[in-house]
Amino acid sequence: MAIQLGPWQGPMPEEYSNFLTERGLREEDVEPVLKDRSVLSKPDVVASIAQLFLSLKNVKKQTEIDQVQSFVEGVNGNTNTLIRTLDKNLIKMAGDAGVIFPNGILTVGVYPLNSFNARAVPRKNGVLLLLDSGLFEFIAYYVALLMTEDVPISTRGKLYSDAIAAYQESGELPDPTQYDPPSRTKRQALISHITNWAEWFVLCHEYAHHALGHLSEGNQQAYASSEGQIDAITYDHQREHDADLWALAMLLKIANGREDRDSATMLACAAPFFFLSTCALLELADGGNRDSASHPSSIDRIWVLEHFLRTSSFKDDCQLWWKLDELMNNASQHISGADLPIPVYSAELQEVLNASAANVGIK
Repeated sequence: MAIQLGPWQGPMPEEYSNFLTERGLREEDVEPVLKDRSVLSKPDVVASIAQLFLSLKNVKKQTEIDQVQSFVEGVNGNTNTLIRTLDKNLIKMAGDAGVIFPNGILTVGVYPLNSFNARAVPRKNGVLLLLDSGLFEFIAYYVALLMTEDVPISTRGKLYSDAIAAYQESGELPDPTQYDPPSRTKRQALISHITNWAEWFVLCHEYAHHALGHLSEGNQQAYASSEGQIDAITYDHQREHDADLWALAMLLKIANGREDRDSATMLACAAPFFFLSTCALLELADGGNRDSASHPSSIDRIWVLEHFLRTSSFKDDCQLWWKLDELMNNASQHISGADLPIPVYSAELQEVLNASAANVGIK
């Protein structure tokens, strides 16, 4: 069924509450509170985080202080508080870099989707963006394991494969603080900083669907979540690849506008793969790397973005992604006995990449 929406009304945060109420749910029914990170509110820890942010010297001091405050508010709140803080900071960073994100997303919220691919639910004057409540815990855990270099990679790969198995068997989420000891505050802040970039990619991907005109081309279909059926907008596989590339391009543009451009570009290059690698491992543990009706396989999505980076001027900025690739493959070895089967070259996927570059406007 084609999407029919009225004129955009601007942000409407109440739409999330209305959506839950219509289903007889409260926010606490669908949203896990973050693991206890009350230590992050202690003055010495906040000072350490502030020092790390200020050392980047990428924006004015007051802006950095505001970022620290937003960070502390986010981690001491629930998941929705965190994602809305991330969304607000992403839009501000984009504006500072001369990127104006399109209107259309009324608000964001978490929901038990049984899938880490976000879902856009049509409302009268826009769309409500829903993200699986476990997505943030998995990304934070992945980053923490990546940055814990004093633990052998085989051990870290096993820990992540165990987290994948526990999630599939019982819905249990990994504890992102397990390898994020409070005593190592600078490393802790760095983990949070990397995690933010990974989560910004997920948000950018959804903004891409609006920027690229996909909303008017999508279809409204029933989707089975763990809290009952919802109506969601679906796109074809090419449009999902287009949104991936648009999101990566936007993060790279944001990074280019920062004074800490080199480190920000490295984070932008790696950002998509924390999300897509987790999805690929979940698909592998579920019996293979398969396309779904609404999304291409995560393996194909990884190939397209990796090949874009390898053949672009950013190929020397992928150190963090190559490091992540090693951990991902080690976890895959524990799950299936082999590395994730990302193709070395695929003529079909090359055509997908060429089409995405044309659709997104990248030469």
